Amino acid sequence: TIRLQRNAGGENFLYGIEGGKVSLYFDGSEKIETTKNGTVTTGIGTFTTGVAIDATFSEANTDANDLVIGSTSDTQKGISIVGSTSGGVGNIFFTDGAGYKNQAYIQYRHADDEMRIRAGSADILRLTSTKVGVGTTNPQQTLHLESASNTYLQISKPDTASNVLVGNANGDCIIESTGGQVKIKPNGTSDKFILDSSGRLLLSLI
Repeated sequence: TIRLQRNAGGENFLYGIEGGKVSLYFDGSEKIETTKNGTVTTGIGTFTTGVAIDATFSEANTDANDLVIGSTSDTQKGISIVGSTSGGVGNIFFTDGAGYKNQAYIQYRHADDEMRIRAGSADILRLTSTKVGVGTTNPQQTLHLESASNTYLQISKPDTASNVLVGNANGDCIIESTGGQVKIKPNGTSDKFILDSSGRLLLSLI
């Protein structure tokens, strides 16, 4: 048995038993205990290969149980990242090596109340209180798409070849339908403008 402490009456110490457990005490109370099989018990939970905070490992995906919070019997659980209102930046980073520490992240910037999402070392999505930007760092409209190549918004119907594309091709406005006609129907009325794939144009003048 080993006991390490500053003085005989100290309440903060390390306590170990050969072939058994090793414990860390603070103010005379055991806060962390680890055993030879790798199980660690803390004041917030018990874990073997990860950390469980008031949680059950069996309720989590085995590919993502290094940190588990909450259980199916809970109504609310969460993680809070706190920062100053003027310059605080909260981050969750995804890295894959010493040279790739900034590959992807989810970031919130308190100064301008903006959420940023990065992938492949580039910001791909920005969310403000009123705007969404994809490919742009400064969204100007409710939804703003930007790309170095021709930019298209695609609307698709599942399990069909039907796609509607609205795009900017070198400054030209492109409206394309891959599965049917292009129609304009103002204010819920019947079709006033129909363009089919043969190039025929039907206009309703009433």
